[in-house]
Amino acid sequence: GTLPSDECLANRSSGAQLRIFSASNNLISGTIPAGFVCDPNNPDGTSKNMQYFDVESNRLSGTLPSDECLANRSSGAQLRIFSASNNLISGTIPAGFVCDPNNPDGTSKNMQYFDVESN
Repeated sequence: GTLPSDECLANRSSGAQLRIFSASNNLISGTIPAGFVCDPNNPDGTSKNMQYFDVESNRLSGTLPSDECLANRSSGAQLRIFSASNNLISGTIPAGFVCDPNNPDGTSKNMQYFDVESN
């Protein structure tokens, strides 16, 4: 199967409480919808409650959510762990996963683990 679409994720209210999404070691295909890490319903674009996103060892392809999406994440973003290793993801790693233009020093204070190994 595939992950929920951006259209589905965009309809979540800003009060959505999904904090952990783990779907590793399945046969999930398609792309990673930006809505898992960016929430268009929040004024700053941040999915504030997502802390742990793990889709490693699937058949996901395409690119990671763009810098345009990630640039709108505020320093209040809670995403700490992003793991998408052992998939078929291509392209460059958007700087927004590790750099936050909203912080004076540019660092993403909350990201603790970012893994896209073996893609």
